[in-house]
Amino acid sequence: EKALIGSVVSLAALVAMVLLMLALARRIGRPIQSLADAVHAVGAGDFQVRAQPSGPTELREVAAEFNAMVDARLKSEALFREVTESIREAFCIMSPDWRQARYVNPAYARIWGEPGETLYQDGMNWLKAVPLEYHAALRAAIPAPEALGECEAIQFPHFPIVRPDGALRWIAARAYPVRDAAGKVSHFAAIAEDITERKRAEDELVGHRSHLEELVAARTTALKQALDEQEAFSYSVSHDLRAPLRAINGFAAVLLQSQRSALSDEGKFLLDRIARSAERMGQLIDDILEYSRSSRQEMAPREVDLRKLAEEVAAELLPARPAVAIDIGPLPLVHGDPTMLTQVLQNLLGNALKFSANHTTPRVSVGAIHRADAQVFFVRDNGAGFDMQYAGKLFGMFQRMHPESEFPGTGVGLAIVKRLIERHGGRIWAESEPGQGTTFYFTLAATTGNLSRE
Repeated sequence: EKALIGSVVSLAALVAMVLLMLALARRIGRPIQSLADAVHAVGAGDFQVRAQPSGPTELREVAAEFNAMVDARLKSEALFREVTESIREAFCIMSPDWRQARYVNPAYARIWGEPGETLYQDGMNWLKAVPLEYHAALRAAIPAPEALGECEAIQFPHFPIVRPDGALRWIAARAYPVRDAAGKVSHFAAIAEDITERKRAEDELVGHRSHLEELVAARTTALKQALDEQEAFSYSVSHDLRAPLRAINGFAAVLLQSQRSALSDEGKFLLDRIARSAERMGQLIDDILEYSRSSRQEMAPREVDLRKLAEEVAAELLPARPAVAIDIGPLPLVHGDPTMLTQVLQNLLGNALKFSANHTTPRVSVGAIHRADAQVFFVRDNGAGFDMQYAGKLFGMFQRMHPESEFPGTGVGLAIVKRLIERHGGRIWAESEPGQGTTFYFTLAATTGNLSRE
């Protein structure tokens, strides 16, 4: 009897447990199934479905979190569409193989002139509007499946499209790979910009530039021809004037020697003026010829010891001005035409000696200043100087800063120096103050060594 009672009690407990489990399963299972159905619906693309919060507290919290996640996803998509649908560029999300579009914004239809839905059916449908000769280059820009692992941003070459209405548009397109958590390319974000107006402006600019280059070339040729003719004329005229000047000078000298006793003092004075004027005219012609030669002469550049050259020039000039002290500092080796550089130093040192001769202690110095961009050479004197407001005229033909009666000269020497310096790829300028002397600075295209001799 006791055993029977025990069995009945055990059976009752088992039944109660089963009934309790069924009740719990019904209470928990329905909310879980409802949540699972909502998850499947959202996964299938129905974002209007929401999980119904029911059952235990934990399940209600899970359902609420799921609904919040769906709402956040909807807000994110709404923002994405708002941005992509407001831009002027066509924006597409393409599959890794570019066979299908996953999203196409409205700008595609505005640019291509056909619905973006065509890309959902065939991701390469955009290529149909492109002339055939551009297809190979555009297809080559799309990475092959085996190259996706190393794929970076794609920059398509600019290409034209022909819209259904016959309009021609130019496109600049690029695409960026988007990778999943494993680093695998999940899709491409592609952007296509209508650059028709920019392309037209660039083509016009190229046309204008080409036309301008042709004009400049023509003007340069004409200018060179005119300069050549001018120099040839100057050379010819100057050369042809030499003979009559020699005759004038010779006849004046003969008259002074043979007819001196028959000439009055005024006659002697006039003949002397004729001779001196002819001599000055001859010097002027020589300078003009030298100026003409300075542009025609062939250059024979080589390494030149500029300090040695300056010492040789100074030795030639000093006997005529023994009172002037010349200091020649360290100078670098340079690459240039030694004959032309000799003429540069002759003219600059000659000017320095001439304009400092009236000073009580005339001094001339030659040196170099090292700068980061170039070696700057200088010739400095403590002579008459000049007003810097006239510096712009200094290197022009026949320009003089002082009266000839005070400092004789033709006004051609510095013009020759400027031309020779420019032929060496350098430039020349001066700084001065009346009564305080003048410093001429010049550069050359290149130096070939360190300072020559200390």
